[in-house]
Amino acid sequence: MAKVGQRIIDPSQMDLTVLVCRIDTRDINIGKPDNPHHCAVARALNRRLKRKFYAVVTQTDLWIMDRQKQVERFRCALPVDVQNFVCNFDNGVLPPDPRINFYLECPKEFLQPHRNSFSIPKPEDPFKKAFIDAFTGEK
Repeated sequence: MAKVGQRIIDPSQMDLTVLVCRIDTRDINIGKPDNPHHCAVARALNRRLKRKFYAVVTQTDLWIMDRQKQVERFRCALPVDVQNFVCNFDNGVLPPDPRINFYLECPKEFLQPHRNSFSIPKPEDPFKKAFIDAFTGEK
């Protein structure tokens, strides 16, 4: 059995999609600074995840954890703008615009099927991929 910090799924075998997630005013008002389980970004991500998973957000990383087994299922680095938001939020600096969208690659299997209308599938066509990468700020 895998322990916290060990991957139990090989990321190269996951069906990744670009997740568009929104931090809204409620997330900012209810979120708790310096709390990786209940910060504004974790609240926004948890709305998009299936109930059997939850998000843990540090200042640099996102971990998707299995609620029942308490094991890490996926980990990735947060985009730089989200890292800046988390750092500012933890230090009490609130954004001027309370609605913030961010994009990250996440396995489809962890996402709620009816809450992912904003997810962008990664196409095989290199021209479409370049367009999506430009849209999401990836290089």
